[in-house]
Amino acid sequence: MSQRDHIWRLIRAGDVFTIAGLIESTGYSSSNVRPYVNGLAKNGVLERIDPRPGKPTHFRLADDPGPQAPRYDGGKGQVMTRPTERYRIWQSVRVLRVFGSADVAATAESTKTSVNAYIRDLCHAGYARMTRSTDHSRGNQCEYRLIRDPGPLPLRYRVSDSALIDPNTGEVFPT
Repeated sequence: MSQRDHIWRLIRAGDVFTIAGLIESTGYSSSNVRPYVNGLAKNGVLERIDPRPGKPTHFRLADDPGPQAPRYDGGKGQVMTRPTERYRIWQSVRVLRVFGSADVAATAESTKTSVNAYIRDLCHAGYARMTRSTDHSRGNQCEYRLIRDPGPLPLRYRVSDSALIDPNTGEVFPT
């Protein structure tokens, strides 16, 4: 789970919090927590409660965009609200349950290349399996079935050790 995901889970799970409280709960540095929280507050995702000079500012969730941690674009000072491509693909797979890459690409507003790569990851992690292979003579595409749905967040690829990570469960799948 990324630092942003961890911070976001704590924000959603609690009621009122301070930046110092998040730093203490997570063990992350102020330079990681403070800009993220302030960016979310600046963009209306969080609300400042009774800010007083010399006292820690308390925050609470004002507009919950869902379980996926909002991405804050520090350069432009905006929260990016469009879900990531992987998130859209994963949500489509979860809804369809039995799917082909063309169906997922259409519902997730994604490319077949990206969808095929993500489906390979799902199969590798044991979350989906092929139920019908391609039959070019009949024009059939591969069909897959979702066999494990651990939650709303999509698998992530960790470059440092070439592993797939499930942020819902914390499981790591070496590739």
